[in-house]
Amino acid sequence: MLLYQDISKVIVNSAYEVHKFLGSGYLEKVYENALIKELESKNLKCEQQVPLEVYYKDYMVGDYIADINSRR
Repeated sequence: MLLYQDISKVIVNSAYEVHKFLGSGYLEKVYENALIKELESKNLKCEQQVPLEVYYKDYMVGDYIADINSRR
């Protein structure tokens, strides 16, 4: 099992790889799709546009849509 530091390093390196390959100028969704492919190629399971409830202490304070979320 990867530690948070290890996972973070894979994510950051994957983002650099996507940017290096695609460059700039595309819409966010293109980068999101490419990043998913790059992360999956590194055996990280991910899903896109995941609805999440946000809690503050014991209170649900809002909803959020995560661009990319890891699956457990």
